[in-house]
Amino acid sequence: MAGATMADVARAAGVSKQTVSRVINAHPSVTEATRTRVKDAIDRLGYRPNVAARQLAMRDSMTVGVLTADLALYGPAQLVQGVEEAARARGYFTSIAGIASTPSSGTDEILERFFAQRFDAVILLDVNDQLLARTSGLSGTRHVISAPLGSTHDDFWQHDRTAVREATEYLISLGHTRIAHIGGPSMWPSARERERGWRDALDAAGLPAIPVVRSTWSAEGGSSAGEELAANGAVTAVVAASDDIALGAISALTRRGRRVPDDVSVIGFDGTPSSAFFIPSLTTVSCDFRALGARYVDALSVELGEEVGPHEESWTELVVRGSTARRLERV
Repeated sequence: MAGATMADVARAAGVSKQTVSRVINAHPSVTEATRTRVKDAIDRLGYRPNVAARQLAMRDSMTVGVLTADLALYGPAQLVQGVEEAARARGYFTSIAGIASTPSSGTDEILERFFAQRFDAVILLDVNDQLLARTSGLSGTRHVISAPLGSTHDDFWQHDRTAVREATEYLISLGHTRIAHIGGPSMWPSARERERGWRDALDAAGLPAIPVVRSTWSAEGGSSAGEELAANGAVTAVVAASDDIALGAISALTRRGRRVPDDVSVIGFDGTPSSAFFIPSLTTVSCDFRALGARYVDALSVELGEEVGPHEESWTELVVRGSTARRLERV
């Protein structure tokens, strides 16, 4: 069979592609019966392994290092779960390290110890600019995956930009013309792209952009930002960079006598399970972080010369709930 792939061999032998890789590289965990079946399929199909992938696999530890910034945050935690599940399905163990959002004096030592471990590859999940810069030069010769399959680290976050643009356009369709944005920390690519999505929608509609109020990713940060926006009576809608930020903002607006959604509509981002139980329930951009995490592992599989299946290009969905409403005209 001309041009046979590892996937063809796996199907013919009735095993996973990871098992085929193990047989090719004489991994000891494969039974003799399975090894014989895979070798027969290789001979029958005329499969020839990719040389570069085989050289990588010869030092196979069957372990993937996963590095992310702040596992306390919903998005990174869900991404890690998606990576771990997909890696396990391919026969890999994951070693996970979470670094605080703001690197401290001990961060470099943690990173050096992390990269000193014997990994087949390292996956960088939702890392901010500071952490990304600190990892450069530490990876050695192993594969480093910093974005899901089909994306680069720089362009992946445009998904967030598009989603927030659509959320802002929804508010505009409800008659809102003074729409504020509570942005996440500017060192995070996701925060920058969400802000750009908000600006894109306002620019397209010919509406003015109110100065961005910056927040941490926490409800406490959102509360401080909400206090500031509550003083601006012209603001009738808010797009927050995360659900936690939105929760804090709703609390502050309510304390200041600004009713949500009667006076101010609020949209979050993440789709946290708790967002449905806010008072009022939160309109949010729901993101399938676990599916995204699995695509990081797909990117690694491609680096190893394997094939991966098709995937959905859209990771987000606007979920409309009680925190948004049509703008009420004042008389």
